[in-house]
Amino acid sequence: MRLTPRLYTAAMAMTAMIALAPVAFNVVVDAFDHNKLVDLDLNKRETSVKAHYPLYKMIEYPRIKAPTVILGDSRARALQDRYWQELGRDDVYNFAYGGATVYEIYDTFKYLRDTVDLDTLIVSLPLRSMDARFKGGMNRVPEAIALADNPFGYYTNWFVAKTGWSLLEERYP
Repeated sequence: MRLTPRLYTAAMAMTAMIALAPVAFNVVVDAFDHNKLVDLDLNKRETSVKAHYPLYKMIEYPRIKAPTVILGDSRARALQDRYWQELGRDDVYNFAYGGATVYEIYDTFKYLRDTVDLDTLIVSLPLRSMDARFKGGMNRVPEAIALADNPFGYYTNWFVAKTGWSLLEERYP
């Protein structure tokens, strides 16, 4: 069978559309609010944060750039925004992750040190996270920084698409 230029072009176009489908899906659903182009009324704050705390916060923080930051695990995360607002402080950002390891706290600190001028840093460091065996030494922060800083990597990432699909299933069962 001889491929004609027209058939070859159609096959290439179909392949490109199939390859770009996940990218288009991630642009539209945008599970971690990277671009905020389309509002599908999804509860991203709840679901996406729990799916990947560091990624959500690495994308959100540059829009806020609060001079006071809280780092730590879920205990530090319990210092809700409303607590600070009641104290008249709307310049505080809670960068704490549920189940954070000392590696994640340290890498987040390095990221902040290199990108913003902080006035105040509040760190909650539970002793269990100091153990290198805690959560197998997990560190999601380098991946989160890489995805937040690279739109192409973000929009072609299958984890982002999977989280977006979960958001759609949650909202439109």
